[in-house]
Amino acid sequence: MPTTATGPGTPDIICGPDKIGVRASTKKPFDGYVFVMDHFHEEECRAGPEMFPDSKSIGITVPFNACNVHRYRSLNPRGIFVEMTVVFMFHTLFMTKVDQMVKIQCFYMEADKRVTVPLSVSMITTQFREKMYQMPQCSYTLRKGGPDGEIVRYATLGESVYHRWECIEVEQKDTFGMLVHSCYVDNGHGDRVDILNEKGCGLDAVLLSTPDYDTSLRLATKPYHVFKYADRPVLQFQCQITLCLKYDGGCDGITPPKNCPSLPGEDGHHHHHGRRRKAREVDGIGTIDVFTDGLTVVDHLPSCPSSVPTINSVIVLAFTVGNVIISILTIIIWIFVLKNRRK
Repeated sequence: MPTTATGPGTPDIICGPDKIGVRASTKKPFDGYVFVMDHFHEEECRAGPEMFPDSKSIGITVPFNACNVHRYRSLNPRGIFVEMTVVFMFHTLFMTKVDQMVKIQCFYMEADKRVTVPLSVSMITTQFREKMYQMPQCSYTLRKGGPDGEIVRYATLGESVYHRWECIEVEQKDTFGMLVHSCYVDNGHGDRVDILNEKGCGLDAVLLSTPDYDTSLRLATKPYHVFKYADRPVLQFQCQITLCLKYDGGCDGITPPKNCPSLPGEDGHHHHHGRRRKAREVDGIGTIDVFTDGLTVVDHLPSCPSSVPTINSVIVLAFTVGNVIISILTIIIWIFVLKNRRK
């Protein structure tokens, strides 16, 4: 963050065991507010002058479970990201051009788990071979016009948009499969609605049905009709993706999801065919969080009736032809009169 005459300098990020925050210094006394974006009216999500012992040293710290702080898992590196966006507002009432925003991100690395057991010495040497796999890169996007369409960030209410989940293998060796599960939609203010359960099955056909998987088990798609919260135009979708190794049937019973209940409104043509396998608990090699960009939803614009009355085209045509005939007859009569006068 750049330093200005009134603005904060480079911020210090605070990554606590259960909190995240930021602190910064200003050249002049600060009499505005520091708050988590979109949460100004929540007391625990903002800090004002009365909370700063030093008016030139400002900041805010919030718990992980407050102010819609965003958390998501990562496999490479393995751990959890925690992030939020903080606004430095220098006026007590209004946001102005000197205000600044900073995105704060903390990473909490997962510790290695080691198990120690007694070792018996044997005369026979056992050789081990270990295979290291590079984890695929997974993404979650919303597409317009089809599963392969362009990424959409704006849509109209009721428009058809496609969910697309994909994991791309770096080495392209067809090693992994994936299960999309535990999805919800969020309006950015802490209001969440579940749309896929922990087994990857749809919960409401109006919101989202069970995704369709391709044969690689690394791509899943599903169309839906755009909806929105009554008073919030922006939506964000978040899911978990659990990876499994295809070797020796390691993905069998995990993905694609089996025996999902039929939902009211579904067409009844489910995509999971073939021999029936007993579904087992999701127990893959790792789970990550994926989320879409924010989707701004606008209502359909009302169609205004034209104030100009419409005239039947047949009447217009008849009127035009009539005028032409009258004009021709007038010319003929005028010529006839002139000839009679000359005689």
